[in-house]
Amino acid sequence: MPEKRARQFFVPRAAAQGLRRLNRGVVLAAASARLVARLPSFSTDRG
Repeated sequence: MPEKRARQFFVPRAAAQGLRRLNRGVVLAAASARLVARLPSFSTDRG
């Protein structure tokens, strides 16, 4: 029984860490996408 309890406690922690990493990756990807989207608009505005 203690093994089952430990697993039930450990798995959610690992899942939470994975979600945090995923969240960070999504935020970074969104930020880079915004920057890339802004660059062409700058060049077209000047030209």
